[in-house]
Amino acid sequence: MNFFIKYQKSINAFIIFLFLSTLCFSIYRDYKNYKEGYPCDLRKRIVGARYMAKGYSPYFFKWTPAYPPELCIQYEGDSTFKQNIVTLPPSYTWLLLPLAKLPFPAIEKIWFAFQYLSLLLIFSTFYFKSNNKNSQSLLLLAYSFLLLSKSWMMNMQIGQSYILFPLLLSIMYVFFNKHPKALFYYGFSIGICIWLKPSYVFFTLPFLFSENRITFLKGLFIVAALCLFQVILFNQYQNWIDFFRSSNNWMEYYSQRDFDNGIHFDKLETPAVIETQTNFSAHPLPGYIANIPIELRSIFNIYASSTVYGLILLGIIAIITFIFFYIKKISDPTIVLLLGFCFNYLGEIFLWLPKYDYYFVELFFPLCILVYNQHKVNRNTLFLLFTGLFFCTYLFKIIPMQLLIGEYLIAGCVFLFLFANLKKFTADKKYCI
Repeated sequence: MNFFIKYQKSINAFIIFLFLSTLCFSIYRDYKNYKEGYPCDLRKRIVGARYMAKGYSPYFFKWTPAYPPELCIQYEGDSTFKQNIVTLPPSYTWLLLPLAKLPFPAIEKIWFAFQYLSLLLIFSTFYFKSNNKNSQSLLLLAYSFLLLSKSWMMNMQIGQSYILFPLLLSIMYVFFNKHPKALFYYGFSIGICIWLKPSYVFFTLPFLFSENRITFLKGLFIVAALCLFQVILFNQYQNWIDFFRSSNNWMEYYSQRDFDNGIHFDKLETPAVIETQTNFSAHPLPGYIANIPIELRSIFNIYASSTVYGLILLGIIAIITFIFFYIKKISDPTIVLLLGFCFNYLGEIFLWLPKYDYYFVELFFPLCILVYNQHKVNRNTLFLLFTGLFFCTYLFKIIPMQLLIGEYLIAGCVFLFLFANLKKFTADKKYCI
């Protein structure tokens, strides 16, 4: 301990240097991958927005050579698939309409910059709001690991968009967590997340049992009213119907006993050059599956229907809710917020849809909360947290399913923190982390 106190300035300088070096390396690596690869997920989102702009269904329109190449997605699935592979909700697709008017090479560059600006905004939001030097140093160290993670690299490589959710939640938390009406702003922000990704409805569950639920619901209902107005004003009703129909079709596909992970998807005969690009992926849809039901099937050869996993999920949520709200009477907004994230995370695990590696980006939010409040986190939990981060860097393949285990260690630390603080936060309405 004396060593760290004596050389604290040198250690802090080294950690800052490590973070800046990792950031530069990460940007170089991802830009190189971006130049050599092809962001397939960004492509299908942009094309989905173009379908919407032309009045086609973003979820059931199938491209043929009779249509412009700008509307082409390289993978559509074989003839047994009525839906295409656009899975983004109409709300998100609608927000992409202005961007979809640009040539795709320009969109790639904008999206690349947006991803890194969002990441740095999340980091700086917590870093500069913290008055604790240890928290700042640990945030620098944590983000050095995150930038090296396979999940972040994949998020950049294929053009994913999950960084938007930790960005919204982080800004909400840092600026409003000590506000007297924090739950109102939580409801408003989580409502936006639900609009952009309906599965975030799990996030609301613990708030429904908190003492100040009315304040939360006010913020949530304001967003719901605005979203309904947007649906009516821009005639999005049919697109939402198609989205849920398409989602149901995908659920049926992924819940098959002999799930094939897209191996039999056909590759369309597409133009050799689409919007100046030729480096299209020549492989079937990627199979970076990491959700518990499918892992159980692949490792232990266990199969159960989506109903069984849904009942398991509801049982877990019911038990945790009973402990936190009926035994311990938890009312602290931050604890309720972290519970909401945990319920949402469990929902993504137990839903019969693939949970790909890039979903890990959503963990940036609770991870930042724990590091930001490291002085209130058990040292063993912090050690476990950074062990998970080390596994996620994937620098050395130490154990099988290393990335998956690293992710679950980090998520597990959130649960450990919550249960370790049950007594501390009992019925203390004014206390806020």
